[in-house]
Amino acid sequence: MSHARSLVRRALFCLFAGTLVVGLGACQLRRPASAPVAAQAFAPSSEADQALALLNGFRSANGLPALAVAGDATAKAQSHSDEMAAALNLYHSSDLAAGIQPGWTMLGENVGVGGTEDQLIDMFANSAPHRENMLSPAYNQVGIGVAHGGDGRIYVTQFFVAR
Repeated sequence: MSHARSLVRRALFCLFAGTLVVGLGACQLRRPASAPVAAQAFAPSSEADQALALLNGFRSANGLPALAVAGDATAKAQSHSDEMAAALNLYHSSDLAAGIQPGWTMLGENVGVGGTEDQLIDMFANSAPHRENMLSPAYNQVGIGVAHGGDGRIYVTQFFVAR
């Protein structure tokens, strides 16, 4: 099977498997490394800042370093959260690599919907695939998007990058 076909197959699996978990979804994609690219600047919202602090606090409590904010991952995460909130539906990105600068070796995505960032971080932490993304020592960058749906819930995307 070609590498491109394998990536598409993995992305589709993650898309469909992630939608089976009510309120949450987790996905990962790996590829061979190319030249590393530094994180780019992107101004996250104060809610995304709070979600980042919760995520990095969880990593720290588990003996892992904090994740740096990656501009490309933040833009992707925010756009995806906005789309989910507008649709009032939870789903994974259709192409994990779209919009991510070259140089990554592994990508992961957690998506969730709930009442608060605190509730969502607890839900992520108590779900094995989400916890795996959050605690992977391979990841060193993250982007987080938070959006409010017309249903009063928040839609969160955590987009993980290893470079």
